[in-house]
Amino acid sequence: MNLVLKLLLLLFCIESGAACAQYNERNRLPKAVLVMLNTESTRLAYLKQHGYKQKYEKLSADVRKVSLCMRRDFYDNFSLYPVYFFDDTNLNKVKQGNLKGILRNAEGDVLNKTALNDNTTDFFIVYFGYPTMTGVNKERLIKENSDESRTFHDDRGKYLVVCNNRMEQITYVAKRPSEYLLGVPDEVRPYYYVSRTFDLKYWPNAEKLVNELEGMPLDFY
Repeated sequence: MNLVLKLLLLLFCIESGAACAQYNERNRLPKAVLVMLNTESTRLAYLKQHGYKQKYEKLSADVRKVSLCMRRDFYDNFSLYPVYFFDDTNLNKVKQGNLKGILRNAEGDVLNKTALNDNTTDFFIVYFGYPTMTGVNKERLIKENSDESRTFHDDRGKYLVVCNNRMEQITYVAKRPSEYLLGVPDEVRPYYYVSRTFDLKYWPNAEKLVNELEGMPLDFY
C-alpha cells in the first residue's frame, strides 16, 4: 500500500470516527426525567405578608395536594426513565446542573444519590402548565431566544410540557379536562386535583408522556 493510499485511509478513519462521535452525541438518550413542582412561593409570600391567613393556609394545602397527585402519577404510571422531583424555586440550579441536595423521590424525600451526577445535563425537565402552542404541522421546539418563547401561555388548558436542560420547550402532551366532565373515575382520583379557590390543578398525564418520550434523544433538533 503506497503512502498516498495510507494517508487517504487514515483521513477516512478520522472523519468516520468524528462523524460517529457526533452522531452518538446528538442521539444521546436522557438518564432521567426531572419533574418541576409548583411551589407558589411568590403568591404564598404575598398572602403571608399581607395577613391573609385563611387564603395562605388554603393555598398551602392546595400546593401540597397538587404536588402529591403529580408525584403519585409519575411514580405509578411512568417507568421509561428514572424520575426525580424538584421545587420550581431551584430551577436555576437545575439548569446549571447543580443537583446536589435538590432532587427528591416520589415521597418527597431529598436524595443523596441518584442516577445523575452533579453538573450533568443529561435530563429532560417536565412541568404541568401552559406550553407555547405551535400548531399541528409545526415543530413544538421553542428556542430560548425565539419570539415564540415569549408567549408561554395559552387558554386551552394545561399540559405536561417537556423541556431540555436549558428549559427550552421540546414538546407537550395532555389528557383533556373534558374527559372528566361526567365525573372522575376511581382509578384516576389519586392523581386528580382541582382547587376550588385558586388556579391550581393537576390531572394525570404521565402515562401519555411515555409514548411521546420513547426513543427521543436529548439533542434531536
